[in-house]
Amino acid sequence: MADAGNALPFVATAPQAERLHMLHRIADALDLQIADLYGHALRRGEAPPTEAECATAMAAFLRISDPNARRRCLALMQALASP
Repeated sequence: MADAGNALPFVATAPQAERLHMLHRIADALDLQIADLYGHALRRGEAPPTEAECATAMAAFLRISDPNARRRCLALMQALASP
């Protein structure tokens, strides 16, 4: 899912670039635009996910060896990400 909705709007520093890369990977896995990951939280007045939260979520997902469990996990995350 590489489209204009996932384009980086600025030149990021190294830590920001790593965080954005992780968010892109999560957005791609969920078949969402990266703006959706920020948008829902920002519309509710919440802070966007931290680098640590993104890394923890990705690390946990990568430890799931069962393909069916990964699909269920993605379905749950997509449902939770919906407005």
